[in-house]
Amino acid sequence: MISDFSGATIVIFIALGSLVLVLLFIFAKRQIMRFTLRSRRGPHVPIGHSAPRWLRKEIERRLDLVGRIKHEPKLVSEASSADTHNPETLFRMQAMDDIKILEIQLQATDPKAGRMPNENLRTFLMAQLSGILKGCQPKTIHQLCDLYEKARFSPDGFTSNNLEMYRELVANLVQISQTNRSNQTSSSPKAGITAKLKKKKETSIASTSL
Repeated sequence: MISDFSGATIVIFIALGSLVLVLLFIFAKRQIMRFTLRSRRGPHVPIGHSAPRWLRKEIERRLDLVGRIKHEPKLVSEASSADTHNPETLFRMQAMDDIKILEIQLQATDPKAGRMPNENLRTFLMAQLSGILKGCQPKTIHQLCDLYEKARFSPDGFTSNNLEMYRELVANLVQISQTNRSNQTSSSPKAGITAKLKKKKETSIASTSL
């Protein structure tokens, strides 16, 4: 039967078969690449395909860091407070904003005392007991953090009394940090040298006047 076909016909069949195999291979390769890209976290197209290798690595590194970026924005403004019809929601938002006052005060006192967004507040404040919050009772920090977690996560009611107690605790910690800052300033070697120089200058002026 094979002898009934001419040589040209056999070549055509072989060429068509090879073409079908090549097309199937290309199709399978594209499907595998498509599923691979979909299973990855990131864009479905290769980034920096024709870029140098170092640039592709830098692009991938920065894209990986995007998921780690966190931000805790200010929740209450004049416009948002006017649009908030639920007082309890407003109290919760104000409590979240008030904690930023404490964080700003602590970082102004000690630049190293900065809390990262989404960092546990209780752990952060307890770590400051040996530093800028020295002298503060741990019970005060636990009370503050309990009210903070209640305002942020708890389905229980958060009333104006809770907010008032919360603000008193925040003000207490701010006062402690300011007191510790003034004590550190007065007891620092630089302050002592400045006081001695000032006293020496006053003594020399008094002796000259005599």
